[in-house]
Amino acid sequence: MLGSILEAVLAGTEFGTVTDLEILNPFNERDTIDDKLSVVDVRARQKSGEVFNIEMQLLPFNALPQRLLY
Repeated sequence: MLGSILEAVLAGTEFGTVTDLEILNPFNERDTIDDKLSVVDVRARQKSGEVFNIEMQLLPFNALPQRLLY
């Protein structure tokens, strides 16, 4: 099902068909001690090596543009 959702979102892009997804650790590890630790809802890698960081929102909120830029 995750592959179908990604294909629908990525339709018309260079990614094409999403195959053989592997669910990964959702934590974006810090490069330095001062970096902020962030967590995505789902991180997945497909067979060809592309990694997808997936965020899902049920309701819109004011800080969404800033969060997406982070």
